[in-house]
Amino acid sequence: MAIEGLLRGGCLEVLAVFDKPDPLEGPYFEETLYVTPSRLAAGVLAEVEAVTARAARALGLREGPVHAELRPWTASA
Repeated sequence: MAIEGLLRGGCLEVLAVFDKPDPLEGPYFEETLYVTPSRLAAGVLAEVEAVTARAARALGLREGPVHAELRPWTASA
């Protein structure tokens, strides 16, 4: 999935979450198809938002635009 947002005073405001339903392989992937609004459950979206906000804080980001790409994690991965 991809997240677009804005950081203001260190707080993340999520503008959109995009699903990327095509299989994504390799260390990089090209943008082929974005789906919005996301079809993920509300709890999953809340976790995606929280992970993105923690990542921004860990990097010391406080102001400006954010584009983040996340992949689902499974125990078998």
